[in-house]
Amino acid sequence: MHLFRPTPAAAAAALLLALTGPATAASFTWTTGAFVAGTTAPNPLTAGDVLNIQGAGAKSFTAVSFSNAGTVNWEATSGSLFFNGGAVINSGLWDAQGDAALVFFGGANSFTNSGSLRKSSGTGITQIGNSVGGFAFVNSGVVDARTGTIAFNGSQTFNPGTVFTGAGQVAVNTASTFNGAFTSSNLSLASGVQTGNAAVLNGQAQWAAGTLAGSWAIAPGATLNVQSGAGGRTIGGGSVTNNGTMAWLGSAGNGTIAFSGGSVVNNGIWDARGDAALASTGVPGSSVTNNGVFRKTGGTGTTSLTNSSGFGFTNNGTVDVQTGTIQLPNAFNNAGRLTGNGTLQSAGGITNNGTVAPGSFGAGTLALTGGGSFTQTAGGVFAVDLTSLAAFDLLTVAGGAALNGTLALNCLGACSFAIGDSITILDATGTLTGGFSAVTLAGFATGAFDVLYDLPSASVRLVVTQAVTAVPEPGSWALMAAGVGVFGFFGARRRKTVRL
Repeated sequence: MHLFRPTPAAAAAALLLALTGPATAASFTWTTGAFVAGTTAPNPLTAGDVLNIQGAGAKSFTAVSFSNAGTVNWEATSGSLFFNGGAVINSGLWDAQGDAALVFFGGANSFTNSGSLRKSSGTGITQIGNSVGGFAFVNSGVVDARTGTIAFNGSQTFNPGTVFTGAGQVAVNTASTFNGAFTSSNLSLASGVQTGNAAVLNGQAQWAAGTLAGSWAIAPGATLNVQSGAGGRTIGGGSVTNNGTMAWLGSAGNGTIAFSGGSVVNNGIWDARGDAALASTGVPGSSVTNNGVFRKTGGTGTTSLTNSSGFGFTNNGTVDVQTGTIQLPNAFNNAGRLTGNGTLQSAGGITNNGTVAPGSFGAGTLALTGGGSFTQTAGGVFAVDLTSLAAFDLLTVAGGAALNGTLALNCLGACSFAIGDSITILDATGTLTGGFSAVTLAGFATGAFDVLYDLPSASVRLVVTQAVTAVPEPGSWALMAAGVGVFGFFGARRRKTVRL
């Protein structure tokens, strides 16, 4: 090993140019050879000390534990560093100033970082490890890719307090373990099995490929971007709880998320931005439970939430199809809210125990397809927004409709209708049976409707029997109080008076 240690005067001069730190700090240069135990090498490197790794000569950490509490400048010209039974403990700054690698060369090797591992130059890849069995990276500090990519290719453990940051990217390419909470602005889970042990993502990260196993959570305000591409993505035997946002960027054919006995609980927003699928691999117990918002905002094709009876999708929150089609499980029972301006598809039909509300933003048309019927139970609600003859909610059903429960009419904006106006709010292609057992009204100042069940056309229409106006501004409430009382009476008395 060749180390250059300058005279105290030279060291002091170097410190004045490069560092701030104690007056006793020293600067060292390593150009070639093996860093071994028992040499005059600067080990440990104390706070304020600097080790400059330079030159094209081969360098290795051999049967030695090197501790850095100062700064290591790993310069581009030095190339890769070989580990042969070596260990690095970094509590200071390890600065990769180029594109090189920490390479397994034999024995058991490790790099433990509680300080900062930084890549400050080089637009390519700084690789950490090249052997899953021979190189372990253990982190509780900062991984800072300011440029290019820091890529992990060994056995990694990321402990609580880990921070991934920088304008570049941090890529985890092999099996790793994430323990507890970590923060990221640029992490990519690129391949391999990533095992969470109560792992909690804060900030944002992307899941490009590989498997999520164990226990994972996305914190409120955090985002996991689920990438599209040929690499498979699997939730395998573990659980993912989303309290933030899952941005599902998958497109048809290469964005599938496979479930192998794994489960997802969505308490936040799951945003499907393309046409892809959630698919069971056949392992029992695969499921998604939606307590938040599952929405489709991109793609004009189909986002499928099931491909077999071995996969369960339960909706206690909101399913919002803003574009294209969401394919629900066969004979789907809805306990939450179904809404949107697109199409919901279910072979065997949809049973509504919750709320069906056409229109994602204001009045709109929601289509139910799949060959089955729409059945609303006694506990179900069909919510309809009304604005004008040009803007009102409509539910179309490619099949029959069996009605019960509540029809909830809402005056949206400055709603206005004249006596005799007719509004179709449900249109089925099959047989219409039953009727709503209750009609509720919200946001109206005056007006009344007849609810007409047109059996030959299998449609439900509202016919205005008293001119409809919206609730006035707060200052006009006193003038309109009597009108509100009259409207409530007529709305209740006439809700099922005519049946065609």
